[in-house]
Amino acid sequence: MFRLFSKNRQNGFTLVELLVAIAISSVVMAAVVKLFISSNEIYTVQSEVSNVQQDIRAAMTLMARDIRMAGYDNPEFEDDNSGITNADSTRFVFTYDNSTGGSETYGYRYDSSSRSLDYNFPNTGGDFQGLTEEDTISDVQFVYNLEDGGWTNSPADPSNVRQVRVRLCGQISGPYSDAHDSAYCFNNTITCRNMLLKE
Repeated sequence: MFRLFSKNRQNGFTLVELLVAIAISSVVMAAVVKLFISSNEIYTVQSEVSNVQQDIRAAMTLMARDIRMAGYDNPEFEDDNSGITNADSTRFVFTYDNSTGGSETYGYRYDSSSRSLDYNFPNTGGDFQGLTEEDTISDVQFVYNLEDGGWTNSPADPSNVRQVRVRLCGQISGPYSDAHDSAYCFNNTITCRNMLLKE
């Protein structure tokens, strides 16, 4: 009877089979690594974009709340020290009366060296501090609507300001910022309600 297998035959891979298996495994591993790197980049970029947009939205909400109060004169007190003290394309500083008869100074400015939006609140000792994370804000613009209806980014008399158009733009930072350098911009036109009452 013909024997299909010889007793002396050793089972195993030939050198050619081993080389083919290694080549296929290398291709599969390269594809898996490439997919992992690509997925990690997408996740990181989306996370950074989300952080930048959240920073800008939060800053814009805070600014809108404060700017609406610019020029508030508390009717319980005689002195009126409220108004706009500084208005240009990258800085807006204003005061409004508090409940004790004094005035409190608020301000926002763009710090191009740290690429951040800074703020000055009454409890900060008069110094500007970072409101957003550093290296995330690429542009800040303040444009002002005046009493006569015109728009300017540098009003000669800040007391004529009636509205402030704010533009905040941000970009991601980190290892993928060169390949993903899109700017994410938010705009808001804020009415200084109390400045209208000063007419």
